[in-house]
Amino acid sequence: MVMERHWQRLNAPRPLQRRDRRVIALLLCALVAAATVAVVLAAQPGSATRAGCIEATVAGTLGAETVHLCGSQAAQQCASAYAGAVGGQLGDRLRALCPSAGYPPPTGAGAKQLSLTPPLHKSH
Repeated sequence: MVMERHWQRLNAPRPLQRRDRRVIALLLCALVAAATVAVVLAAQPGSATRAGCIEATVAGTLGAETVHLCGSQAAQQCASAYAGAVGGQLGDRLRALCPSAGYPPPTGAGAKQLSLTPPLHKSH
């Protein structure tokens, strides 16, 4: 059996078949779609916390814990954090977040007494 030009035939680039072009086109479309979704999701702002609410993420037993407090619960936790009853990382986060939620630290003679009523905010 003569094998003339056998090496050339085996090493020559194979032309793309119709099926190959379709697979490549589908992969490129999927890549463009994934990139578009990633850009859209990255451009969206994060979840906004409502007025009078506090959302803090702290280290927990099994990983990160998110604490979400609103209204009188938020006011009570802020009062406790300012009084030193809530310590550690949660107390630090609450003392940092409470003023922006409308629960400023107590000042003056009644520093130990914090109003437990939620702040009034204008709705937009």
